[in-house]
Formats: sequence, C-alpha cells, structure tokens
Amino acid sequence: MAILDEISAPADVKNLPAARLGELAAAVRERIIRATGECGGHLSSNLGAVELEIALLRVFDPPRDAVLFDVSHQTYAWKMLTGRAGAFSSLRRTDGISGFQRRCESPMDAFGAGHAGTALSAAMGFAAAKMCGASPAGAVVAVVGDAAAGNGISLEALDDLLESGLPVLVVLNDNSSAAPPGIAERFAAHALKSVGPIDGHDIGLVEENLKRLRDLDGPRLLRVATQKGRGFAPAERDPEAWHSTGPFDPETGVRRECRPGFVSWSDAFGDFLLECAEKDPAVFAITAAMTAGTGLSRFAKALPGRFRDVGIREAHQGSFAAGLAAAGMKPVVAVYSTFFQREWDSFVHDAALQRLPVLLALDRAGVVPGDGATHHGVFDIALLRPVPGVVVMQPRSPAQLRSMVRTALAPGAPPCAIRWPRGEVPDDSGADSGELVRIGSAVEISRTGAKPKVAIWTLGPEDAYARQIAAALVAAGVDSAHVDARFAKPVDEALLAREAEEGVEVFFTWEDGVKTGGFGEEVRGALQNRPEKPSVVAFGWPDEFLPHATSREDLMARCGLEPAAAAAAIMEALAARRKNFAGSTN
Repeated sequence: MAILDEISAPADVKNLPAARLGELAAAVRERIIRATGECGGHLSSNLGAVELEIALLRVFDPPRDAVLFDVSHQTYAWKMLTGRAGAFSSLRRTDGISGFQRRCESPMDAFGAGHAGTALSAAMGFAAAKMCGASPAGAVVAVVGDAAAGNGISLEALDDLLESGLPVLVVLNDNSSAAPPGIAERFAAHALKSVGPIDGHDIGLVEENLKRLRDLDGPRLLRVATQKGRGFAPAERDPEAWHSTGPFDPETGVRRECRPGFVSWSDAFGDFLLECAEKDPAVFAITAAMTAGTGLSRFAKALPGRFRDVGIREAHQGSFAAGLAAAGMKPVVAVYSTFFQREWDSFVHDAALQRLPVLLALDRAGVVPGDGATHHGVFDIALLRPVPGVVVMQPRSPAQLRSMVRTALAPGAPPCAIRWPRGEVPDDSGADSGELVRIGSAVEISRTGAKPKVAIWTLGPEDAYARQIAAALVAAGVDSAHVDARFAKPVDEALLAREAEEGVEVFFTWEDGVKTGGFGEEVRGALQNRPEKPSVVAFGWPDEFLPHATSREDLMARCGLEPAAAAAAIMEALAARRKNFAGSTN
C-alpha cells in the first residue's frame, strides 16, 4: 500500500512512526509535482512547505486548533494530509478541490485566503474569539511566508499583536522569496518569544520546537528556513519562474508553451513597454512581487534604474506611482487585476484625484479559472467606473494594446487603466500602426447585413464569441453588427447614437467582468434617454463569487452565458420591444 493511501485524517499523520516521515514527505512531493504538471498551479512554495505542514499536523489538532496560512497557496500538502489525498487529482478543476484554503471545502481549512497579509490579523481574531468563548479552546497558529511578512497588513497586525498580547504562535516560513532583509529580525526585535531560524525540512526539529512554543503564553515566533522548489530541480534553480506554473512534463520540466504564432498577453505588454522606455526616459515600471507574471522580466534586467518591484505592497505601490508622476515621470503599474483591489484607494486618492498620469496595467483581468474566487479579475471595471476622469481600456489584439499604451503615455494623458486576460493571443507584431487611439472611440468590425437590428458590443478578444452569437441570430433571420468597444469608460456615445438612429433595436454587451456596475451599465446609461428607446441586454459575470474551474467555458456554462444563451436573450428582448412598440401604437 502506498503511504498516502494510509493517510485519511490528521490523526494518521500524528500516529505515523517517525522513521516513515521522510517517505511521507517524498510521496507528497511526488503527488504535488504530478498534479501541477497536469493542471498547473503553485509549485515552488508548496514543495518547500511539505515537512513544515507534516510537523504542524503532528503537533496540533485541527479544527480545534486553528492553523491559518497566509496566501494559502502553500497548502497542497495540508490538503492531502487532511483527508483530500484521494481528490487531489481534481486540483483546480471544475468541481474539484481548490488551490487555496476554503472554509466550505473542509473544516481543516480554518480561514480562506488568496491574497497576502491576512494570516496575522485573522489569527488575532481567532484568538480573541477563543478567549471570549465563541469557539472551542485551542491553539492559534499563523503560518506566514513568501514575502507576506513584509506587507503593510502584516506589519500593522504585528504591532497590534504585541499591544494585545493575544496568544498567537507565528510560524515564519522563511524561504528567501522576495522577503526584504531583516523581516525576521523585526519580528524578533518586537520582543516576541522567538526561536530560530531552524531547518524547516527537519520534521523532528520542527516538531520539537512547535511543542515547546505551543504551551507558552502570549505572542510567539518560530522561524523555519525552507527551500522553495525543494525536490524538483527546475524549481530549485529558478523558484520565481516556478512559483505559479501552467502544465508541464514532470519528468523533464518542459512546460507547454504558447502555440506557434501566438504570444502571451503579459509578454506582449512587457516587451512593448520596454520599447517605449528605451525611447522615453520618463517611463518607469512598477510591480508588486509579480515581475515575471506581468511580463516585466526583460524590462527589469535592461533598465533596473527605472524599475521597482515593491514586494507584496500594493497600497504603497499606488502612492509610489503617484509620487513618480507628480515629479515628472510616467509610471506604469503592472498588477494583477485581483491584487489591484488593494491598490484602489491609493489610486483614487493619490493619482486620480490629482489627475496624475499613472497607467494601470491590469494583468489577469477577467476570470482566472484554475485559481478561482480569490483571483478572478472581475471587479476592476466596476471599481474604476465611478472614479472621475479615469479612462478604462481593453484591447482585442497586441497591436491595439500597443496603441493604447502609447495613448496612456502621451503628453497630457489622464489616469488610465488597460486590462487584458490571462492567456495567449495571435502575435500580430507586424501589424502595428504606430498610432494612438482616440479616447472613447469604438470600432465596428463586422456586420451580417446592411441594416442590423442588433449591435453586439464587446470588450477585448471576444471575436469568436461575437461570431457565434451573430450566426445564431442570422439563423433566426436577424442581422447584427459587432462593435469592438475598446473603452469601458468613456463609451463611444456617438456610435451608439448613430446605430440607434439607423435602426438598431437591441444593444448587447459582453464583458469579462461583473455585470453589476460594469461596462454594460455604462452603455445602458448612454442610451437611456434616446428617443428610439432601444433595449439593452448586458452580459457579464453574475453577482456572486465564482468558483475555480477547468476553463472559462465551464464557468460560462455554469452561469448561462454561452453564445446560444446570449442569442436567446437578444431574441427575447427584440420580441418584447416589438410587442411593446406595437401595443403603444394601437
């Protein structure tokens, strides 16, 4: 029997003879590598945390003892060893287990998290609740690592932890991943009861020290040194590149690259931004611990004096960018859409309010199926639409992306955001016009008849989706025009008016973002006082937190957003409008 088949609950880990713990760690690593090779995921951090999580389960008794993980992308071993080993092959797939902690997935997941900096604050909440009798007595452990210890929320929580004296055991997983020098020393300098650093891959040593600190009062710190990517040579050599990965061959480490003739959106952006910076000494690139993920690796190497990775400090990133802009630079903030949520306040207060030319480069905008609810980049349009003077763009091709970047970096440009999805796109580098794009202008790119009754307005690379809707409408005897909106804000009111005047009865909008407060509402507002009274059918993600899935198509099917459903909704709106119009003329 394979050793993982013997582990169905934390008690099995606790009862395993010490002599077999190395065997268990090796089996867990092998399963992590196989699973991420199939479906992608967070690899380096998980390989480094295996022994630590085995030791935690041998010392503590979840869920009575609450063990919280910062970011929680390092908990694949935890999932396997708390009853989910049999389901681990479903990791990040539709109806499978999540790549992050989820309270609804298992009582062993004390606190869900996908963003950094939450563990200390939440652990204090658990400790205070236990002291108030709201939850069973037991230990509270916050496992912090992967640079999360250096962000603002963690440091605020640390100060409050010391003031409160709450009994929280802090385990600092020091894997040398972008953590600023001295973070652990800052923890220790605050007079926490502190042990370490110790070898985080020595299960017996980690166990011994966890037991020693477990029963002490007040805040305590155990610092463990681990190797990110341990057990997989490519990840050991380049842990940042293997922090999060798509599918790969577990035997060779060869990844599934973009198809011939395609390029990733991130690389298309990063390569062009470097071209701009080489011509314009005012361009300055900033990211928050996502240099490779946002396509800025070449920029960082070529122009280190005009590049800054601020670490996992998104709020600081926004204000830093505003300061650069106020001092005459052209800052470009490359950030995942989901992490921009933490930067929104800084962007509004420090950049938009002062009309400073900060460019937000929102990577992973739209759903990010494998990562799920914490990482879907679906809120950015709704967050930015109410902010006065801000321009929000989305390209449908790399050539259009280049035009939008030029526009945002041009003299006198307002604060701008450009969003794009995760994934690959046809490489059209030979089709670059070198032009700017007129702010607020949309483009009609196709139509199925001379006098369309439906206008399909989309944001981004949605040609295939629009074509399928148009084909279904043609089959029903209805012609349509497809418009690339290009701008979520401001929308092209002149083109909307012209289409309404020319006989368009139904405007359909699709955005890879939440429908509430989104681009569709901007279109509806622009049309609401038109004398033609056209109908608006707005499609976007529903008012709920979307789960992880194997693909965007799975999520669209789940939410009833497939092309066939869109065409049916359009036909229903067209019929209702004509019925109402006929009734009003009788």
